[in-house]
Amino acid sequence: MFGNLFNIASSVIPPEKAEYLQFTGNTVNEIGLSVPSYAKAIEIEASIQPVGDTAYKDLGLDFQKEYYYVYSNQRMHGLNEQAQPDRLHFHGKDFMVQKNCYWNEYDGWGYVLAVRDDI
Repeated sequence: MFGNLFNIASSVIPPEKAEYLQFTGNTVNEIGLSVPSYAKAIEIEASIQPVGDTAYKDLGLDFQKEYYYVYSNQRMHGLNEQAQPDRLHFHGKDFMVQKNCYWNEYDGWGYVLAVRDDI
């Protein structure tokens, strides 16, 4: 329709770098507990925007937590698609993908809602 809008926007608004870790499945650790495993981190380019106060209320988000929208052409998976969320690292902090919304079929990009992980 318009071409890849993310690539067009990225030519005007420089994207930020983030590290993306894809969930690969659960493994059993040395004491017998099932723990999530992740692929090696890859660097992606993304537009990273904090979630505003109005959206916190509209989306029913926890005001005690830190949320960001991450717009990218990298397909990421959240709790709405798999048992464990993919992970991101940006701004010196770790985040979990909560939910995603993609227009890849139309435009080659989408966004995720990421929440800071304080583990």
